Amino acid sequence: MKKLGRKPLAEENPEEHQTRLDLYNQGLIDQEIADKLYLCTETIRHWRTKYNLPPNGGLSKEDQKERLRLYKAGWNDSQIAKLMGVSSRAIWGWRGVRNLPPNESYTKGGMKKRGRKPRLPKM
Repeated sequence: MKKLGRKPLAEENPEEHQTRLDLYNQGLIDQEIADKLYLCTETIRHWRTKYNLPPNGGLSKEDQKERLRLYKAGWNDSQIAKLMGVSSRAIWGWRGVRNLPPNESYTKGGMKKRGRKPRLPKM
C-alpha cells in the first residue's frame, strides 16, 4: 500500500538525488538548486550536509566577468539583473562588495532618463 502524507526523501528517490547532484556539480548554490526544483533552501542545505558536500562559492568566474563587463559598459543594476536573471538587490550587493558606485539611471531631479540602454561591449 502506498504511503501518503510526505514526499519521498532524495535518498529514497535516486533520480531526484542525481538531479540535485548534477545541479550542485554545475556550481549552483543552494538557493539556485532549490529554486530550480521548487524546494526550500533548507531542504537543499540539509541534503548537501548529509552527503558532506561543501557549499558552492556562489558566482562562477564567467558570471563575475559578465557582470563586470556590463557594469563597465554603463548598465545600471536593474538592467544587469534582468539580463543575468537575478534581482537588482543581488547586483547592488555584488557592486557593494567591490566598492563600485552605481551607474546612474536617474537625473539629479530624480526623474528617470529616457533613451536606450547602453550597447553591450564587444568581447
